[in-house]
Amino acid sequence: DHFTYLRDTPANAEVILGDARIVLERERAATGSQDFDLLVMDAFSSDSIPMHLLTRESFELYTSHLSDQGVLAVNISNNYLNLAPVVRRLGKELELTSRLIEYRPGPDEVGQLANNWIVLARDPAFFETPELAKSLTPWPKEMPDLLWTDDFGSLWSILSFSR
Repeated sequence: DHFTYLRDTPANAEVILGDARIVLERERAATGSQDFDLLVMDAFSSDSIPMHLLTRESFELYTSHLSDQGVLAVNISNNYLNLAPVVRRLGKELELTSRLIEYRPGPDEVGQLANNWIVLARDPAFFETPELAKSLTPWPKEMPDLLWTDDFGSLWSILSFSR
């Protein structure tokens, strides 16, 4: 009753329930790349981090489903951990340009929550559009360079940077 955007959209919207990484692996095996223009990840706001979604191998999977001009947007908002070093490094590993967007609600935006996103694109020119360029946040001057893989990932490494 409260969320009608899928029901009301003129787009062909399909909802597939399940672990996103497993679903994307199955789709790639069955039909190849989905050629998404935009792939959004929003799985990290709780205190439980699904680390398997933040590895080099998982990002290779995500980018295999993007069109040539496709963009990957990752919501890294978290109450306890700063995931920016991991996502930024994954972008470097895959030769993607990554930019940080931090949203802080103003005093008149009651009920709005702060959130942080990293947007990754193959084409650096994507970030030059005026609307997007004015929303970008400079990267912190000091940030660790952390790579997580399916064989290794450490929450401890980002705990020291997070606080």
